[in-house]
Amino acid sequence: MDLVERLRQVPLFARLSVDDLTRLADIAAEHTVRSGVPLVHQSNLGSRFFIIDRGEAIIHRVDDKGLRQTVGTLHAGDYFGATSLFLGEPRDATITALTEMHIWTISRTDFQELLDAYPS
Repeated sequence: MDLVERLRQVPLFARLSVDDLTRLADIAAEHTVRSGVPLVHQSNLGSRFFIIDRGEAIIHRVDDKGLRQTVGTLHAGDYFGATSLFLGEPRDATITALTEMHIWTISRTDFQELLDAYPS
């Protein structure tokens, strides 16, 4: 599936026009990630939004007692990091590739510049 269609499936972007979705796709970076590579780390400041095209990732959280717990998995079509686009808050989980993955990322800086240029 192409990126514009993936973006349309994200509720945050679902009402955007094709032109706006295309602009958003233009600022996305494409990545291939090997199995076992962490995508984000819990408590690090978020600066990117992620869209999974292919592959799977596992979500872990370290609780207040220091215990690491698996809390879910992510698959093709899933996305995460919407808060990072707007606030740059600390990540609430560590997400690691379970398989080789094809993903797109949108940086907070690029997204803010796009919003400044196209506020609607």
